[in-house]
Amino acid sequence: MALATLVWIRDTAVDTAKKYPAVSVGCASFVGFYVYRTYKTAQEQRKQGLQVSLTKRFANSTISGFGVAAFALHPFVFSLYPETKPLHVAVISSALGLSWCLNDYFFSPIDALRHNVSCLRANGFSMPKIVTYTLLGVVAPYVCDLFFVRALDLTGYDLLKYDGVKHLLLSATIPRIVMNLVVDEILFYPAHVWLHRSKIGAVLHQFHHCCYTCSLSSGIMFNPLDEAIEFALSIYPTLILTQWWHGDKVATLLSLAIMAGWYGANHDENLRLSHSKKHHGYCLGYYTAYVEKKESAKNDEVRDIMVKGYGYRKSKDLKL
Repeated sequence: MALATLVWIRDTAVDTAKKYPAVSVGCASFVGFYVYRTYKTAQEQRKQGLQVSLTKRFANSTISGFGVAAFALHPFVFSLYPETKPLHVAVISSALGLSWCLNDYFFSPIDALRHNVSCLRANGFSMPKIVTYTLLGVVAPYVCDLFFVRALDLTGYDLLKYDGVKHLLLSATIPRIVMNLVVDEILFYPAHVWLHRSKIGAVLHQFHHCCYTCSLSSGIMFNPLDEAIEFALSIYPTLILTQWWHGDKVATLLSLAIMAGWYGANHDENLRLSHSKKHHGYCLGYYTAYVEKKESAKNDEVRDIMVKGYGYRKSKDLKL
């Protein structure tokens, strides 16, 4: 059975590469970048004395890589299959979230899930609350994205058949995508700053930042109100506004995919992007989504309410 599955995957990949070379180049570029960043991360960890077996690292990077791809590609799946039932989406997204948690528990080189759960428990969160919030954190965005794709009628766009490259090069789609990301940044930044620099926001955001060891499972560990403030008040209003403005459904769909994929990549422990290292790892400002903007962390309320010894030092102990 396993051999037959591998043969099917190989045949499908070869057939896709022949029919859709642009898609193949994009996938190959992502795989190449992911392998390179995983290698660089492994080098950094070896210098710090962390030795991990090749089998464990391969399993972790494979599951995490597919996880990042799932973040980015699910809007296209909903576009092709808008009749998908929300219950089915909830079940599939729950299975994805479980696979990421199991991956971080068994294969994470840095024992991400163990560290994060220990920090959550030390900060007063019970296991039932941790499990409930994590389940809601993975199911809610996927179900909401399904309804969003339906509501804006972003359906029927099979980019394998769609002449996407020609459209992107010869139309205003790319500038519109850039505009969408700029508007999203403008809306996301103040909401994220409020979550860090106000006492009420810090209480809501603390759950997510107890996951100071960044990984895919940490990307779905959210207080539901925190998740709504960060994303439902930035991504959806951005895409509704820009869709009303320019009416380019392809640009809107691609923007949603980029936003979701970038979020997944930012929480991947192998890619170790700026958000992972500087924001989650040390909480040193960097409240933006797409650009790197260092700020003082002295007024960061999230740091101040974390239990000392887990996560971040108190602001008064921080040397900037």
